[in-house]
This record gives sequence, structure tokens and C-alpha cells, in this order.
Amino acid sequence: MLIRYCCTLFILLLTSSGFSQKKDNSFWKENKTALRWNPASLIDPVEANFSAGVERRINTRWGAGLDLGYIFYSTYYQNINSTSGFIARPAIRYYINEKARSYVEAELHYKNSHSQITDWLQKDIVNGVATYEQYQDFTMVKKAYGINIKMGGRGRLSKNDRLWIEGYFGLGFKFKKEKVLNEPNSRYSISNNFTIVDGNTNPNAALLSLPLGLRLLLKL
Repeated sequence: MLIRYCCTLFILLLTSSGFSQKKDNSFWKENKTALRWNPASLIDPVEANFSAGVERRINTRWGAGLDLGYIFYSTYYQNINSTSGFIARPAIRYYINEKARSYVEAELHYKNSHSQITDWLQKDIVNGVATYEQYQDFTMVKKAYGINIKMGGRGRLSKNDRLWIEGYFGLGFKFKKEKVLNEPNSRYSISNNFTIVDGNTNPNAALLSLPLGLRLLLKL
């Protein structure tokens, strides 16, 4: 996490201090659309995913974006056999100046993942106490949704002005909900984060989020 913060801050410093030497260093010119990809998501230590998206200019000050991701690996729970899921992040973006090299944006976040696990599952809960435990295969479902406020900056990478790099960081909150799928009156003790997930009652947990990262941008 510290390495990601340092890399992101380094990119922001480069983009804000004139990374490109060209006089016209505006991001948007005739084009109005850019594809984007977050390569760091492939090596996310908790939930690795492939995340890509698109940004569309609305006018000189406003733009909109959407990122979609596929989760293919997770270490969130112990004894995971496989994980799959998806991420969706729509956002509205305000460009701080007409060059659109820096911005502030509001982003909605939604994540849904299913993890196939082989582990001990507490069964037949009576007054908060498990009657017995059973070693079995089961599925953990995790959902999270929330909102982030982010700031970012970007700089040119290629001479033809099409390839750019972007760094961002922000602050937000999210609600997380977990449950054991199709296992009523059961409970799973998660050793990684010392949480117990009940098959019946799985309340939302409000958490602080600190989004940050790097994107590669290709202007169309």
C-alpha cells in the first residue's frame, strides 16, 4: 500500500509540474473520448482484478467516466478455492482548468464477489452458540457499495499525444455485506480479519475507503 501511495504521489507531481514540454499540453483537443486501464489492479494483494473503462468529455469543464472490473483472485478469506466477481465505478468529473490535466470527481462504487471455500462451518446456531462444526465446501458472498471523492492529475507519455498516464487519490465510505450462501443458521469465523459471518443475519458494515491508483489512457 505504501508503494502505491508513493508511486501515485510521484505521478501527480510530474503531471502538475509540466510533465510534457509541448506548449499545448491540454488533454482534450479535437477528441472527446479516451480508453483507460488500471494495470496495478492485476496485482492487488487482496482482490486481483482486470479493470478498464472509458472517459467522455461533456464540455470544457465536465466529463463522465465508467470503469468495469472482473475479479479473478482473492486472499480476503482463508482456504479459498476460487473467486469471481465484478466491479462497477461510474463517475462524474470536473476539470479544474480548461486543459483538463487535473480534476476532481465523485465516483459511485459497487462490488460483488463469490468465493468458493473449503473450511469449517459452524452449524445450527442456538443463542449465539454453534451446536457443531462441519468441514465442507460453501460459498461466501461479499457485496460493497459506496461513494468516493477523488482528485487526480495526468501527463503525456507519447509524442503523438495519444498515450497518457493518470494518478489519483481520494477519500470515501462504503457499506460492506457478507453472507454464507444457501446455509441458513450457519456461521463462518474468518481468521484473516477476525469477523464472524452468519448465514441468516449479515448486517451492513460502514467502512472508510482510501482509493488511489494509476491509469494508462489512450485518446481516441
